[in-house]
Amino acid sequence: MTKQRLIEFDVLKFLAIFLVLWGHVILHLSDAPVAGNGMYNFISSFHMPLFMLISGFFAGSSLKLPPRRFLSKKFFQLLWPCLSFGLLFLLLLAAIGLFDSRFPVGSFSLRGVAYYLWSGLWFLKSLFFCYAVLYVALAVCKGKLLWGGVLALVVSQIFPMFKVNSMFPFFLAGWCLSFNIDWLKTHIKAVFWVSLPVFAVFLYFLDAGIFSIMPEIKTRLLQGDFMAFKDLCYVNFYRFFLGLAGSLLVVSLVFMLLRHWHSRRMLSAMSRGGRQTLGIYIIQSFILETLMAQTMDFTCMDVYAFTYLLSPVLSLVLLFVCMYISERIRRWPHIGKLLFGQG
Repeated sequence: MTKQRLIEFDVLKFLAIFLVLWGHVILHLSDAPVAGNGMYNFISSFHMPLFMLISGFFAGSSLKLPPRRFLSKKFFQLLWPCLSFGLLFLLLLAAIGLFDSRFPVGSFSLRGVAYYLWSGLWFLKSLFFCYAVLYVALAVCKGKLLWGGVLALVVSQIFPMFKVNSMFPFFLAGWCLSFNIDWLKTHIKAVFWVSLPVFAVFLYFLDAGIFSIMPEIKTRLLQGDFMAFKDLCYVNFYRFFLGLAGSLLVVSLVFMLLRHWHSRRMLSAMSRGGRQTLGIYIIQSFILETLMAQTMDFTCMDVYAFTYLLSPVLSLVLLFVCMYISERIRRWPHIGKLLFGQG
């Protein structure tokens, strides 16, 4: 993979984590309903699919590892930080007296601690199982890529924990994209002009309730209402094509823009942020989703000023604050390895 290609994906990761922060600011710092917030619906339609697609793009080398090495690498890369940072955040929450208010299940009860560690940082857990499903499927199919991918896709749909069933198709799409990156670069304008109208149409007809209807559909299925299966297929297909079109639109746009980008300083800053997305994602879960969510409320602010002015500025500031903290932690070898699981 060329250096330029790495820079392009670093910029994509920077944009993806910025959108994550923007969406979280809108969600956590105001009690206004997000269902009618156009920017929130726009961000939610593709930001996590984009992250999963990028992760799948870089999955190839890990999928070739021996089983024990694969499991060890992915455990310490993805699951260990959930445990280490989770316990650290629990201690900090208890120290400042916020544990009870966020977790009514009981202050430092086994149930409270288990709930926090299980529910937090869901994307890292989802990514771990996406890796595992594809790795096992390829092993079962003896390395046959097509059949391994098909088997993994089928199996993933019966794995609802951590949204694996909805996230895995994007992971698989990114993995497939890695085999066709040269084709993508050659046909980047065509990808842009196809994905743009598709995404626009799906976004225009988007019902915001599609992101929250899944629990109701699962309940109906458990009650024997097999008509709910039709709704399940509709929701999954709609969310997939919406997320895929949005992700490819952003990917193609970044590839095209970087062909003419001459600001090395800005490109360097974005690339630097893109290399710290794991740390940024983890640290924002404490600073933004917990501390700021408990102490800040912009509900009384004009919704448009909050959504389109304050939120993006605050998100950008938070991004660089979290990036700085992540880099500082990694500069201390023992602490970095203890928290991130890697040297």
